[in-house]
Amino acid sequence: MNSNDFIPENDMDEFCSLPDELQCEMRLWIEVLNSIIRSENKAREIRAQAYRLSGQRGFSRCNIIRKYYAIKQGGNWRRLVNHAKVKRRDAVEKKYERGILIH
Repeated sequence: MNSNDFIPENDMDEFCSLPDELQCEMRLWIEVLNSIIRSENKAREIRAQAYRLSGQRGFSRCNIIRKYYAIKQGGNWRRLVNHAKVKRRDAVEKKYERGILIH
């Protein structure tokens, strides 16, 4: 699987509308999940990926397993999005547009 398998062509506009930081995170999730999908020993690869990304928030072994099964069970790329980051960023931008200072 590659990123085109995760994100269909007709969803690319939506994907590109995500903040850059979130797009990078999504690409990393796609890389991690591709590695697991290609692996013969899923459990070992999940442990290896969790160890490799142990310093990054959101990439715990439990999160990797949860997102792997979400995709495996037919979920689409939106299941990989950290929606808290999207909502927070949108809220910040909307408040800024109205001239409200955020502390």
